[in-house]
Amino acid sequence: MFRRFQLFGFFILALAGTIFALPLHGQSQAKTLNLDAKQSRLLIHVGSGGVFGSFGHPHILEATDVVGQVLFDPDQVERSSMTLKVRADSLTVIDKESQKDKEKIEKDMKEKVLETSSHPEITFKSTQVVPRKVEGGNYEIHMEGDLNLHGVTKKVELDVKVTRRDSGLTAKGETVIKQTDFGIKPLSVAGGTVKVKNEVRLTFEMTAL
Repeated sequence: MFRRFQLFGFFILALAGTIFALPLHGQSQAKTLNLDAKQSRLLIHVGSGGVFGSFGHPHILEATDVVGQVLFDPDQVERSSMTLKVRADSLTVIDKESQKDKEKIEKDMKEKVLETSSHPEITFKSTQVVPRKVEGGNYEIHMEGDLNLHGVTKKVELDVKVTRRDSGLTAKGETVIKQTDFGIKPLSVAGGTVKVKNEVRLTFEMTAL
């Protein structure tokens, strides 16, 4: 009788140990990761339009000063979040232009478009994360967030592909915004016959560790 009771006691203790070893329902497994600037890129693709838009050509700008954090929960992806902060005057022309033209484009962009002296930062903070597809360590995510640009905050949506790595994750995505939504008047030259398109495409490939 005593032995039977003893065995029953061991069974209860083993069961309890197993239960407490499991993650509690609703318990977050999220980890906070920091953006690795050396392995990350944020690009802005600017096109030309107007009557003689074909005489102009698109430009690609890269943000060279970006910091951010990712809170990622692989078990409950909807609890994940992302924040980014870009120094507005760090945007640099990276397409093939003469040094003189690059300096002119960057000067106009900082002084006439972004007005970086008054609006030194561009920020993004996610407000909702919806997992669309999960396969192993690969995730397809729809994200909504608040983008603050030129002193104006607007909601934006983007689709992001996330790949988990041993030491962190990588994320790729893009979205399109309209400059006028943020109080920016697209630049134009030659009396408006050549002008920058209102729609601007933002693409990123980022690593967080």
